[in-house]
Amino acid sequence: LEKVILEAKRAGKYDVGIKALSGRDVSFQGAPRIFKFRGLDAPHESVQLYTVQADIGVCSTAALQLLKDHQNNNDAQQGQENNGGWGTISKYNIESGFYIDDRPTMFQETPKVFLILADSETAKLNGRVTQVRPNQGITSVEARDIQDKIRYKRTLRLCKSEKSVKRAIKIWNKEFDLSEIPFEQTYQFSCRGRIKESYIL
Repeated sequence: LEKVILEAKRAGKYDVGIKALSGRDVSFQGAPRIFKFRGLDAPHESVQLYTVQADIGVCSTAALQLLKDHQNNNDAQQGQENNGGWGTISKYNIESGFYIDDRPTMFQETPKVFLILADSETAKLNGRVTQVRPNQGITSVEARDIQDKIRYKRTLRLCKSEKSVKRAIKIWNKEFDLSEIPFEQTYQFSCRGRIKESYIL
């Protein structure tokens, strides 16, 4: 058991306490490994070690629904107060929607696509926005970093037309398929797989 725990710590898969696992699919992998104690204190006790696999990715259908829900929530807020315009944080001028990073990189399989949800109350309060990726799922990032990529570095381009949104969804589907590999692996530069493995006692 000590050897298994040591290996898990080295791989970054070990945690002490209550562990919350989230993802589009979380499942146990195979039967648990059973470790029996030795000695007089607990001669009949044992510990079960479970391997849990979590798919942390987001498919294009779910991404579209997230954007739709976000738009509906913002429309409802607009009916109650004037917050400076639909779909933006006025301080950072970031519009919610799909963004594409078309920069050519080494070993590139596909451009990268992002869904940015930028006008939530949380974003206004703490300067953060919600970022969704096919392989990474839903994360919170600094609004300033996204603004830099849009306005100054010009590495993220908003998909405004129906044609560009369709292209974003096509890229999303490709990234989602390519990322069906272990988290420790990459399908292209800086893009990890969406399958995370953890151990639970």
